[in-house]
Amino acid sequence: MAPTIQPAYLTPELAATYIGKSVSTLRRWTELYNIPTYGPGQNQYRPADLDEFMQNPQAFARPKLVRHRHGAFTPGSW
Repeated sequence: MAPTIQPAYLTPELAATYIGKSVSTLRRWTELYNIPTYGPGQNQYRPADLDEFMQNPQAFARPKLVRHRHGAFTPGSW
């Protein structure tokens, strides 16, 4: 039996199949988390990155933005 060669980068369709989710879920997660994308259109994924994300999604969490109301006092802003 010949060994299976895994591509270095996966299209969104192949990446979604790889992790067992839909393409729309993968795209939503890509927007919500810092999942690395590659290629000219930033639309390819590395299997190793997907494996790591599936093991520990919080490692890819985006920092939460702190929004202040306009004119709100912030210590050290004077």
